[in-house]
Amino acid sequence: MPINRTPPASTIPTPVAVETMAHTPVYSQGTETRRTLQESPLQHCDSAPDLHDLSSDIAEQIYKKRKYERISKTEGVTTSISLMIEEMFSTFSREQERRFHELQCTISNLTEQNCELRDCVNMMSAKYDEFLIKISALESKRQDDKKTILQLEDKLEALEQIYN
Repeated sequence: MPINRTPPASTIPTPVAVETMAHTPVYSQGTETRRTLQESPLQHCDSAPDLHDLSSDIAEQIYKKRKYERISKTEGVTTSISLMIEEMFSTFSREQERRFHELQCTISNLTEQNCELRDCVNMMSAKYDEFLIKISALESKRQDDKKTILQLEDKLEALEQIYN
């Protein structure tokens, strides 16, 4: 079975089309004018003949993007804004230093109080131990005195029985 194919249409322009395309401007005053497909079968892009206009368009776009900076630089606002920011940071820094100093003083006071409380607790613990020793000594003495009293009562009873 034979395959019948037709070749695609040629995209190579004829010399007459190339000559007419070379003389027709692609850009006019910064806006692109489109050629119709009837004029040229190719999508041919020429350089813009007026490159100075393109560079001014780019410069204008950059100016629009950086308009705030340029205005502020010309009016001296940038320096006043930077001074205001520096003042804000220095105020914030001083405030933080003051708070830090207050916290350090508070912590040192709490540390001193903690040491004093520890000393008081240690002293009270020593006194408690001392009192426990004294109490145990007094209790043992009381036990001894109780035994002595019982012995003396027994002797007194025995003497009473002899003399009665």
